[in-house]
Amino acid sequence: MNRFFLAALDLRNRDCVLFGSGEEALLRSGTLVEHGARLHIVTPDPSEELRRWSAEHSVVNLEEREPLESDLDGVWLAVLAEHNETWRRFLAPHAERKRVFFCAVDDPAENSFAHVGVARAGALQIGVSTSGALP
Repeated sequence: MNRFFLAALDLRNRDCVLFGSGEEALLRSGTLVEHGARLHIVTPDPSEELRRWSAEHSVVNLEEREPLESDLDGVWLAVLAEHNETWRRFLAPHAERKRVFFCAVDDPAENSFAHVGVARAGALQIGVSTSGALP
């Protein structure tokens, strides 16, 4: 098992991209925006909830289409928030080549970062990692 290095990232005013449309996409999008990211969401079929949510946030841009390699240009972090092997196989090598941190939430084999479980109490945050494996 790969042991991931835990770090706290400052996403304020950083461009991030998320691919996906379901419940997981909504959850991850909310977390990224909560931490200050400017978020670009790409999905050919967004849920109505994701469409409404993205319209309510000025830092979110939603594009209804398939992912392109250029979606990774100039971004800091990319998240594939649904199980889509075709997208993962397409995005992961491009993210690696462009030095963009990449996470496919349901398939950690090609990830360069993993989300951590976080417990918060005021300014204190405690992160728990399974190095990308499902606990």
